[in-house]
Amino acid sequence: MRNFPFIVVGLLALILFSCNRTKESKSSTKTQESANTVGGYEIDGDSLLLPELQFEIKLSDKAVAKLKKDHESIIVQAYLSGIPTSDTKVQPDEMGELNLGSAHVELYSPGVATFENTKISRAAFESLQEKDFQVLINVFSGRRSSEMNLLDCEIVQEPISKVRGKKLVIRGKLIAE
Repeated sequence: MRNFPFIVVGLLALILFSCNRTKESKSSTKTQESANTVGGYEIDGDSLLLPELQFEIKLSDKAVAKLKKDHESIIVQAYLSGIPTSDTKVQPDEMGELNLGSAHVELYSPGVATFENTKISRAAFESLQEKDFQVLINVFSGRRSSEMNLLDCEIVQEPISKVRGKKLVIRGKLIAE
């Protein structure tokens, strides 16, 4: 029992040392994550890699039949933009917005359009007033069988925070319906 105080002190020292090491390793991990990301996006050279975005396209029965009959595809187009700071060196468009990029997915039947490995300019991102930039999704026919768009679909226009990590549904029909 005479060694009891020494054992208690030893255990307390071990616990404190362990807690301190855990804090150090957590903070070094956090620093490492910060060095590889900007605004929560992975750095890829002079670009930022966006998270996967998913949109489920649901069309009316008439639209599905028409597209199938005409061997027509569905284009899901994404436009990314935001409002620049007043001192930006990146040139805004005619609407006063910074075009961060665009991407499209072509489907051959209704289903899920997944945007993956989409990149935006790091310089443009850093020139935004609000880092929660806009995602605009338009859906239209691939114009393989006709010069005209055949589809009338909902659009999605939301901040990236509202679409990342979710699968949003976009409904559509034939323009003629």
